Amino acid sequence: AVQFPDVPFYQTNRGGGYSNFGNLIRDEGQPTESLEWFDRAIGILQPVHEKEPRDVTARQSLLNGHWGRALAYDQLRQFAESAKDWDRTFELSPSAKRPRYRASRAVSKLQAGLFAEAVADVAALTTPGSPPWNAGQWYDFACVYAVASRKIADKKLEYTDRAMELLQKAVKAGYKDAASINLDNDLDPLRGRDDFKKLRAELEKTSAPKP
Repeated sequence: AVQFPDVPFYQTNRGGGYSNFGNLIRDEGQPTESLEWFDRAIGILQPVHEKEPRDVTARQSLLNGHWGRALAYDQLRQFAESAKDWDRTFELSPSAKRPRYRASRAVSKLQAGLFAEAVADVAALTTPGSPPWNAGQWYDFACVYAVASRKIADKKLEYTDRAMELLQKAVKAGYKDAASINLDNDLDPLRGRDDFKKLRAELEKTSAPKP
């Protein structure tokens, strides 16, 4: 790569290698140290992508770099930075994979205080014809609306209603963690509702160990 800096193939492999090494370090519990490797990877891959925008491998490698760095920032609870990388990951991804990245972006944007943007993402992901989300994802979507209901005053009733709908979808899809529902502060805006109390009671009953 050093000897032939104008050959995209070499630069793409070099950047991809740095990104993979960043993933390895992050997954070993060193997210701060991994950032340097993601920065280096993106610094190499961005010019290649700009020069050869139709190079699918370079594009995917650049996407992986931003994706890996977003996960590292999430672990570090630097959600504003994470949201930027999720934005870039979404932009670079093929249409079939965008919902997956958009779902992750919504959670990071919520944590970053970008409540309206987080809700907009979840709204787009939960329309008729949306992907078949699993129970955990429906639960996360419910949390986005519940938290936003406390932050956007004129949407309180609308958002708590929607949060309840999504939480019911999570339970219907197989969500059984009654302890999380009881303790998760994100769901506090729902606790005074009769439908929430009923759902919680039913979940506790079905998840209780049999004698």
